[in-house]
Amino acid sequence: KWEDEARARHTSHLKIAFAGRPVRRLNLRQAFRLVAGEYSFEITYSAENLVTPENLVWQLDCLEPASRVFSHPVEAGSYRPRKLTNRVVVHSPACRAHMFRLNTGARNLRYGDRYHGSLLLHGIEIKKVSESVDG
Repeated sequence: KWEDEARARHTSHLKIAFAGRPVRRLNLRQAFRLVAGEYSFEITYSAENLVTPENLVWQLDCLEPASRVFSHPVEAGSYRPRKLTNRVVVHSPACRAHMFRLNTGARNLRYGDRYHGSLLLHGIEIKKVSESVDG
């Protein structure tokens, strides 16, 4: 029913459908640069009959120098849109570029590890909540 309600509101989303195949890498990623400050990073997503032999993980990384900013696992199952919110502090010029991505926990491609169902990305919002942070 919630899917019908979402359609009625004309919401859009990116649907990542898994067709019962092994998955090692996903090509869902976006690079960007943030100036110094504190940010609220919000991801809205839902799932439909999602089965994941290895965890799917939302990740935000600093590319240069390489470091993990946050990592959050995606639960299997079916659920309505949920929001994941993280506070991110950027010290300029410490991080020259960021990369947001959806990854699997899989290190190797195993034929028996099959992904099913769908993950829907409803939105990503990055808001600056405070000005320059030194340190």
